[in-house]
Amino acid sequence: MKDFDKIYDELYSLYKDKTELIENEKKQADNYALKKMIKPIVSIIVIFIFLVLITKSLEILILLIFIPGPLWIYYCMSKGSKIRANITHNMDIMDEIYNTIITNSYEGLMYSNQAKGISKETYDNGCFENYTNYYSEAELNGILNNKNKIEMSYVATSNEYKDRDKRPFKEVHYLFRGYLLLIVLNNKSNIKMRISEKKVEYLDSQGTSIKNDDMINNIQNILKEFKKENNIATDCTFINNQMYLRVLTNSFSIQVDNILDKENLRKYFDSINKIINLANEILKEIDE
Repeated sequence: MKDFDKIYDELYSLYKDKTELIENEKKQADNYALKKMIKPIVSIIVIFIFLVLITKSLEILILLIFIPGPLWIYYCMSKGSKIRANITHNMDIMDEIYNTIITNSYEGLMYSNQAKGISKETYDNGCFENYTNYYSEAELNGILNNKNKIEMSYVATSNEYKDRDKRPFKEVHYLFRGYLLLIVLNNKSNIKMRISEKKVEYLDSQGTSIKNDDMINNIQNILKEFKKENNIATDCTFINNQMYLRVLTNSFSIQVDNILDKENLRKYFDSINKIINLANEILKEIDE
């Protein structure tokens, strides 16, 4: 795995010109919106001056204090329409930057920011919570450490609540928001359980043999230590020779207003490393 500084130097050389182009597009969008505001501003001033001259009422000028609000909305709409015309181009560059970070960090892994993510059916195989709404986006996939097939996506689940008239509430109650890692185990494990830092739950009627007790305790200690160090809750399900590892956190994103900001990219790099290293620690316990 390359050092982050080396990865960043490569990113900077590759995307400096492209990101400068995006910054220029943003400036053009600002100028475009300002120019579009000139005509309505002049029209409003002329209309109010005309009304004051006709009515001889200075109170009409007081109405001018209500004008900045609608003008600001008009400005944002004009700017937004200009930016949206280039959003696909911007997203493509962000996708390339994410993928460059991943491929340079871990051999055999690739990333797609615009992928659909892990399916609802696959998520449900992990025997997690009951929910009414499911969302997933982006996908990291490949072979981890030349051994385990892996998929990773951002996932959010929530429940929909309705009032007495059966209208859905605007407030969303999220049950889980974070990353799901689906990892194929290589040792044909017959483990069927869920493990979190707080409890162990067996998913078969007979439970797991005593010889796995040390492994289970070690995995639970790994999750506890991860929570202690990062203040991030985790849990994992082992079933059908696969591990479903969940990391409860917000999505890691590159800020669109400064795509090549080094510290922001470093945070993304560190966050992905933490998750992959967590998966590797658990896999070591299973492979032993």
